[in-house]
Amino acid sequence: MARRRHHERHFAGSDAVRDVILGMSDGLTTPFALAAGLAGAAPNNLLVVIGGLAEIAAGSHEERAEVRRIFRGYGLRGRALDQATHAITAERDAWIRFMMREEPGLEEPAPRAALWSAARIAVAYALAGLIPLLPYFFPIPLGRALGTSVAVTGVALGVFGAVKATYTGASPFRSGLQTVGVGGAAAGVAFAIGRALALLGG
Repeated sequence: MARRRHHERHFAGSDAVRDVILGMSDGLTTPFALAAGLAGAAPNNLLVVIGGLAEIAAGSHEERAEVRRIFRGYGLRGRALDQATHAITAERDAWIRFMMREEPGLEEPAPRAALWSAARIAVAYALAGLIPLLPYFFPIPLGRALGTSVAVTGVALGVFGAVKATYTGASPFRSGLQTVGVGGAAAGVAFAIGRALALLGG
């Protein structure tokens, strides 16, 4: 009996870890890139903060049809389906690719657990999304806020990538480096576009 209870706790932990990884995988990268893009075009920190928070809040409305299809496949219907759909904030296509590529051994959540899974993903996404925005909350020059955001988020991406590797069987160093590279590239491109638009508009 004791062994059976331990087995159940193990799978519950795996589900929670999977959900946090799914939420953070987009939560760290997307707001980071958006904030960098806004920093390249915005005249002050306030606009970056407003834009970043708006992106986090609006994340649950992205790819709505795909979210509904996924949770309908879990067996959700009616109000439960609507609640699960609203709770999702991560971009669904990236979630599916991530699960297929990185975590083929993890089981899909049971229908009655899908709502809790969606809530965990949403919370992880929102919390991770705040990390690149934190420096912009302080009354410091925009350039310094951007540099601090890059440094802080770079460390967070590296740690996240290394931790993720312990659950996917990949090399922690390689996974961390790859995660930093992807996030950095996205932010770099976004900043360049924002700066170019600012110069054209000015």
